[in-house]
Amino acid sequence: MKKRIFGIKVLAILTLLSITGVNNVMADSVYSYQVLDNDNNYKQQDGEYNMYLGNWGYDTYYADYRGDHRLSQGGSMDIYYWKFKPKSGGRIFYAHLNNWEFTDTHATYGAIVDFSGSGGSMIPLSVIDQHNAPGGWVPLNGSYVYSNYSHPWLTLMASNGGHAGADGAEVDFYN
Repeated sequence: MKKRIFGIKVLAILTLLSITGVNNVMADSVYSYQVLDNDNNYKQQDGEYNMYLGNWGYDTYYADYRGDHRLSQGGSMDIYYWKFKPKSGGRIFYAHLNNWEFTDTHATYGAIVDFSGSGGSMIPLSVIDQHNAPGGWVPLNGSYVYSNYSHPWLTLMASNGGHAGADGAEVDFYN
């Protein structure tokens, strides 16, 4: 009887988590990975792992990764950055998109190759319709490989078409 009650409680908790939008990282990834939130240290902007240019407002939403996000105010020069810890190998990026306020239909994602820790050249990855993207972790097309130990950065450039949303970001390393 105790096992059955325990099983029912576990099922109820899992159901509640799925309804409330708690979202794990790409659980099916066979690679080592790193995940960053839009504010990796709660509401700390321009920290070691996140920074932006332009006008990005802060807001919360139950379906966001860790419950909060940044939202561009519609400027085409609004750029958001996630800086991951350095590691060698190929990189595959994902963005967490699960918010009705993300209305930018031409949000441009790119990767920055950075050997010094202070920036580098950008490699275009994807243009994503954030408004119509499936909810959850969305793979960004393209990947790149570097054998040298470098910082992978993910960038998001807003377009003039709506509000770009910056939430969770993931990089998977392979090779």
